[in-house]
Amino acid sequence: MIELETSYLFVFQKGNNDFFPIERHARNDEEIIEIKTFFEGRSDRGSIKTELIGPASNWSNLLWETSEQEARDSISVDVFGVNETGEETILYEKLLDKNVDLTSISAIQYPYLKLNWNTKDQVNLTPSQLDYWRVLYEPFPE
Repeated sequence: MIELETSYLFVFQKGNNDFFPIERHARNDEEIIEIKTFFEGRSDRGSIKTELIGPASNWSNLLWETSEQEARDSISVDVFGVNETGEETILYEKLLDKNVDLTSISAIQYPYLKLNWNTKDQVNLTPSQLDYWRVLYEPFPE
């Protein structure tokens, strides 16, 4: 058995003979490697997750908006609280309201938040587009 000590990435697209596989090997265990490529395809669902938001001394509101939404599309946002040790806890799940009051979230217990946007279109396979999402909060003074 071969034991690898460095990162390795391999990307291919199943069923697409025109897509040339891409691979990268890290030269050492400290090197960060990445591959940027474009895949064309159709899926009935997708999601986007934010990086950490905060730290906050007080949480205020979540505002979000979409476009290209069709009648049968399903869209929602999940809100995760993140504590000082990085542990994530789901606080709100499948939010449909596009202006959400976050003042009930304790910034002491959850100084950080993460958001997850979900979209699904099982009819036309054309998911809605997220135009923006904003979390309003009071940061700590510098």
